[in-house]
Amino acid sequence: MNYLQKNLHYIDPKTICFDPNNPRGETEKQIVSDENFSRLIDSIKEYGVLTPVVIRNNGQDGKKYILVDGERRLRASLDINMKEIPTLIAPDEINGRILAYQIHKLRKDWSKATETKSIKIIIEEIKVGHPDISEVDLMKKIRDITKSSDQELRDIMDLIKYDDDIIQQVIENKNNNLLMSHLVQIEQSFVSKIVKKYPEIIQKYSEHEIRHILANKAAKGILGNTRYLMDTFKDVFDEKEHHDEIRDLLLGFLHRKSENITTTYDAFVGLLPKEKEKKSKAKPKKARKAKKRKTEKEQTSVPEEVDSRKELGQYESELIQNRIFDIIFHYMKGAVNEFERRTNSIFKNEPELQNFIFAVLRCLFASVEYEDPTEKICGTFTRKDFVIKDHKIIIEVKYVHKSGDQQKIANELSIDYPRYKNCKYGGTIINYIYDPKGCITNHSQYSKELKKLLPEAHHYIQ
Repeated sequence: MNYLQKNLHYIDPKTICFDPNNPRGETEKQIVSDENFSRLIDSIKEYGVLTPVVIRNNGQDGKKYILVDGERRLRASLDINMKEIPTLIAPDEINGRILAYQIHKLRKDWSKATETKSIKIIIEEIKVGHPDISEVDLMKKIRDITKSSDQELRDIMDLIKYDDDIIQQVIENKNNNLLMSHLVQIEQSFVSKIVKKYPEIIQKYSEHEIRHILANKAAKGILGNTRYLMDTFKDVFDEKEHHDEIRDLLLGFLHRKSENITTTYDAFVGLLPKEKEKKSKAKPKKARKAKKRKTEKEQTSVPEEVDSRKELGQYESELIQNRIFDIIFHYMKGAVNEFERRTNSIFKNEPELQNFIFAVLRCLFASVEYEDPTEKICGTFTRKDFVIKDHKIIIEVKYVHKSGDQQKIANELSIDYPRYKNCKYGGTIINYIYDPKGCITNHSQYSKELKKLLPEAHHYIQ
């Protein structure tokens, strides 16, 4: 805190030039056309710049300073012709980047992709200042800066191997199929194994080229999901025989930019006639066992509670077919308002709203459970709000607190969606967004935007 106080200066924004390496990667046109930028201007008009921008000396184009962090705040200040704004003057580029990283990490307003790009810039600056730094010392520095766990740090070091344009695609969300989890799995489940088992492929395609090819395949939706890479395609690299044939298959997969990974895997399976024959011989035996179990089941009396559970499941299926969720979430806001009126209490946050919705769902679905963790990706768990296991339905609830939350919510939903779809209960994804203060000005338009972003999910906004 002393550091911030000692280095806080009020500077004329006209003396600051913009940073060409903004980790967000936003253009001026993107910023000024964003409705949140208009809200930022209104806020600065009334309250001033609340969070200092980070700058350093040696500006360009005749200006004394160059911006390190705070492009939106600087543009808004210039737009309304402010005479001075609070700034933190970093002694050099690397310290400025680290300071900016800590500010955004504390505010939690950076996506994983933007955070990765920021760390990548920090690493590049460290290497410029210390060209002989060892990998171990570099990892230690990044751990000290980010306070990341070992798993998170490994993921970060994998992600920064990608070109800026690939990371930028994720930041701008141009390709919904290309996500940070995909990039991690490409590195861990494909590139690292190519390097280890097929070094001759590296002589034709560099690691850099392979990453680029696979990222583009992921963006086209022809690389499968992350579980496919982890659980299915790993068989290709685990196979100890047919080395030359598999090498040629992998080379062909990399060469043919539009070839789906499933096509390559099917060709791999075709190399294993003996194994396939063994599997097919095992099937009749398995079928006989199943038939025996069925006979035994027919001879055994079924407990009453099992029959009732089956009957209940049929009733639940009929409710779903009759669009029960359209009814629930159409009337949910009215039910919440009535409950608040009768109890003289207000739902102030997401957990309180979730408890109410869970109680409603529990009356209708026996298998609904509250918050079940998905697989661990990038060192963290994603939490589902509600899982109706018998029907493979996941319901996520979002509470809109303030203007500007809609972009944050859209980002969170787009990150969570592929993880939900890849888990065993992700047959149907439902997103319920509760906006009690009307912070989202046009619910219909926002719903359309979410539908474009996540066309297979169901969205309800109130």
